[in-house]
Formats: sequence, C-alpha cells, structure tokens
Amino acid sequence: MKIVSCSDLHVRPDRPRCRTDNDWDETQRLMIRNIVSIANKYNVPLCMVGDLFNKGTAPEYLMIMLIEEFSNINKKVHILAGNHDLPYHSMENIQNSSIGVFFSLAKNHSKIVHGMSEFSSSWCDFNSIISGDTDYSKSSLFIHQLVFKTLKSIPPNCDGMTASQLLEKYPNYKYILTGDNHKCFHYEKDGRHVINGGCTIRQSSDEKSYKPSVFYVDTEKEIVERIYLDDNVEMIDDEYLQKEEERDNRITAFVEGIKKSTNISLSIIDNIEKAIKKNNKTLDEDTIKMIRSLVEGE
Repeated sequence: MKIVSCSDLHVRPDRPRCRTDNDWDETQRLMIRNIVSIANKYNVPLCMVGDLFNKGTAPEYLMIMLIEEFSNINKKVHILAGNHDLPYHSMENIQNSSIGVFFSLAKNHSKIVHGMSEFSSSWCDFNSIISGDTDYSKSSLFIHQLVFKTLKSIPPNCDGMTASQLLEKYPNYKYILTGDNHKCFHYEKDGRHVINGGCTIRQSSDEKSYKPSVFYVDTEKEIVERIYLDDNVEMIDDEYLQKEEERDNRITAFVEGIKKSTNISLSIIDNIEKAIKKNNKTLDEDTIKMIRSLVEGE
C-alpha cells in the first residue's frame, strides 16, 4: 500500500476567530490543492481519515470547490466520515449530510471512493476499512477516533486512548491511520504503526506553534514520511483571547463588587443595573451587553 494520508480539514464557510486571512475560502482551496499535489507528486491515492467538513452540512459552493480540487488527483481520493461530518455525530444521519453527498457521488465518480464498514453509533468510534483497493484491508485500518501518542499527552477528563492501547485493541493490523486528534504524531511499537494526521489548517490560537502536515506511507518499504504543509503562521492571531480574558476579569470584578455592596434590593436585575450605572466608566459596552445577556439567560 502506498498512500498520502491526512485528516481533519474541517472545511467551513465561517473563518475561525484566530484567522486573519483576507479570503478564507481561497485559503482552504489552496490547502486542498496543495494536498492533492503532494499525492500527485508520489502518484498515489489520497486517504482522508475523517472530518472533511466542520459540520454535518456545508454550503454547496464548498462542496463544488472540493469536487473541483479532488478531480485533479492522478489516482483516487478515499474519504472516511468523521464525527464532525455527521449531523448529531451519527451514521444514521449520513443521508442528510454533505459527506453523504460525496458518498453518493462515489458510486459514479472514478476518482472519489468512500469507506464505510464497521461503523459505530458512538461519536468517538467511527472506524472503517477504506474500500476501493482490496490490498488495503490486509494490513491497514483507517479509524476516526481520539487517540494520543502517550498517556502523558492525554488532557485531563478526556476519554481518548493511547496509541499503544489502540494497537492492542486491533492486533491484526500493522498500520493504523487515525483522525480526530488535531496534533499530528507517528507512533511505532514492535514494527507496528499508529499514524495520526492532525489538523491540516490551524483553526485555533493554541495551534499557532503547530505545523500542519500529511503523511506519505509505503507499507512495502515500511516508509512513514511526514510532509509539512504551507499554512502561514502570520494568519494566526490570539488577540481575541487576551480581550476575552480582560472581559472575564472585568465581569469577575463586577460580581465581586455587587457582593460587597450594602445597597442591594431583592431584585437581581435591579442590583445588576445599579452596579452597571455605578461602574459605567470602567465597563465597556461589550462587557455590559455580556452581563445583561447572562442575567436574561440569552
């Protein structure tokens, strides 16, 4: 098996808050074009291991864009559904999803192949042997499930498993390619491999130092090569996080001020409005709107 593998594109119409791209749609198109060109360079199929879309349904123009770019591949595009691709994270809703359009298209399109077998109804256990090439199922598993390289890398209160545990769960596969975890890694143990693609475009500020990539995998020569993608780090801005932290600090100070106030009534709303009036010089309009929306339950 020779492939280029990636995951978690999260194609979406809305530009993430951390991005400053002038044309977010064009940024996504160029990234997909870059990934297709890498697959063409090696003259191998492209395997997308889940979360092609950020939500279950995407605007038609984004689906058209993907079809246009995928049609330029020399071999085929293999697509696996991820939790974000499916409404309510369930395969039962695939007919009402954008990924469902691709799965339907695959029946009559020579370059787009889907894989859907052994699917679970659980959001964290979408897995499949990718179809279209019988050699794939002999030694490789493609699964969209939250997997981390080591126990230390699993965040608190997270249900993810380690790469070692995944290999134990599926002992018959030498290569397991995963998606869902946005941090790319390659784990090897006793000649077996877990390859997690990570996100291909940075979409949150904590990914600023992260380098998006894809993997070239050749199981015959046992080659696993990480290929870095060109995603301009200058397009990532974390200023909004600083503003949110400052706003949260102002709200906290505001609430503490109410607690210490001696001039309070039985009406919570009256108390809030009195405090807003008293602190109107230190509270900006956005913070005041946030306080009022919290009180009104909006």
